[in-house]
Amino acid sequence: MGEMLIANGHIEQGVEHLANAVVVCGQPTQLLQVLQQTLPAQVFTLLIHKMKEYRNKMEPQGTEGRVEELSDDLE
Repeated sequence: MGEMLIANGHIEQGVEHLANAVVVCGQPTQLLQVLQQTLPAQVFTLLIHKMKEYRNKMEPQGTEGRVEELSDDLE
């Protein structure tokens, strides 16, 4: 769904769907690696920013570090 939204020009909505997919994915690092290879660089950057927004919202609930670890794995 996210990729289809992006292809149709709905970048923000598509990125949000992809970010949600990464959050619930059993192997988020692998998914992010695939997305990094298939998405335009600007869109992937938006995805990483969205993931960091999610991290900032979730930090008080004890999930800090997961998104940052995933981002670090990709660098």
